[in-house]
Amino acid sequence: MPQLPTTAKAQSTQPSTATSNGGVQVPAARIAEQSITAFGLAEVVTDIETDEVTLCIASDAQLTDYRGASVSEAAALARQLREKADQIEALANEYAEKVVLPAFYREFRIELEEYNTASLFADAPELAAGFNAFCAHRPDGSFLVAVPAGQKPILRLAAIRELARDLLKRKEAQA
Repeated sequence: MPQLPTTAKAQSTQPSTATSNGGVQVPAARIAEQSITAFGLAEVVTDIETDEVTLCIASDAQLTDYRGASVSEAAALARQLREKADQIEALANEYAEKVVLPAFYREFRIELEEYNTASLFADAPELAAGFNAFCAHRPDGSFLVAVPAGQKPILRLAAIRELARDLLKRKEAQA
C-alpha cells in the first residue's frame, strides 16, 4: 500500500505545558468551567371545559414561564434552543479536544497525523467525505492514526475510538 503524504502533525497550542508521547504533543487539560442550559417545552392542550385548543410554551425547566403562546413565539423559542444546542456542541468539542482526546492519545499511545483530504482524494473527491480515520496498530502496541485535517473533535474521538476498539478486538481474537 502506498504511503500517504503527511500534511500536518498534531501539535499542542500550549508547548510550555505539553508532554510528548510517541510523537504526539499532548496539551495539559485547560478548560474554563461553564454551564449551558437549554430547555424548551411546546405543547398543544385542550381546555376540558371550553374545548379550546391552545399552544403553550415554556423555557424554564420548572415551568415558571409556562404560558399560552403564538406560533411566532414558539418558533422564536425553537431558534433560541438551536442557538443553545450549537453552544452545547461547541462546548463538547472543546472538552473533547482539550481533555478527552489528549487522555485517549496517552492511554492508547496514539501518534496522530492529519491529512488534507482534498489533496489526498484529488482523483476521487467523493471518497473524502467518507474518510474519518485510518489506524495502524504497531508491533510495540502503539497506534498510528491518520485523520482529516480540521475534523471536529467529537467526530475524531468517535472515529479513533471505534478503530482502536476494532483493532484491539481483532488482536484479542488472535491471541
